[in-house]
Amino acid sequence: MWLGSRVTTNNAPPIGKKLRKQIKQDYRDATSFLNEELNETFTAADIQAITWVTHKRIHNVLRGYYKV
Repeated sequence: MWLGSRVTTNNAPPIGKKLRKQIKQDYRDATSFLNEELNETFTAADIQAITWVTHKRIHNVLRGYYKV
């Protein structure tokens, strides 16, 4: 989801130290923006969880698999 589109596990890039650092920073930046806009106190972990749960709901993900 961080990439902005659905990427299957087989097509996901390897997450090394550099990419993991970038993903973490991007979630922190998004959290900062949202907290300012909404006058909230979310953590980056909150935003990551909200993003994942929303993605699962929208795409009918069930226990890690897409419903067919």
